Amino acid sequence: MKIHQIAIYESIEGYLDRIPVVLVNKGEYVAKKEDGNTERKYYILNGRTRVLKNLDGRTFCVDEIGEDEFTGGLSRVHNQELMCDVLAMEDTVLLELEDMVFEELLKDPRFARIFFHKTSQRVYKMYKRMLLNAMFSQTEILAAYILRNQKDGRCVCPNMNVLCEDLGFSRRNLYNAMNNIIKSGEIEKKGRNLYIRENEALMERGMHVFDYIA
Repeated sequence: MKIHQIAIYESIEGYLDRIPVVLVNKGEYVAKKEDGNTERKYYILNGRTRVLKNLDGRTFCVDEIGEDEFTGGLSRVHNQELMCDVLAMEDTVLLELEDMVFEELLKDPRFARIFFHKTSQRVYKMYKRMLLNAMFSQTEILAAYILRNQKDGRCVCPNMNVLCEDLGFSRRNLYNAMNNIIKSGEIEKKGRNLYIRENEALMERGMHVFDYIA
């Protein structure tokens, strides 16, 4: 995405000499709690990041953020303290909004409107995602994930750690949910590939999750 195409361009145009462009390679952290840099704020030009929270040794995916969006340490702006890590899911180009520049930009009604609109939308999506695990069984959620990510009856799974982060499952619960669906005959697992064998039954299992996330 070109810088003049982003939603905040008109607001930052006069600050470009004070806004560094940062490249973070795939698999590297944009912000990490252990490094003490979780309060830095960024705007994504190109790429994608994943927001992760570690609780009691388990890592949860809190959010995924793509281009033309804010990322980094945004919670304090909303008087919260989440202290999440931000991981680059692909090579990612960001604009770093240093504190003084960010505070000045927030005084611009155009920038403030875009910032609070974008971040409040994401809070709603995060809340909806949190309710997902309270409203549906893990086999229902996994069935919907397989159906949403399949092509021609085959779903290629990421490694188990990533899948646990995506779904908010523990490894044990993920294995149990997957084994339940396999035993029912709805899917067959070969390596990292999940093959749908009973599409109608799998659809029936996951359809309420589909309706919820639509």
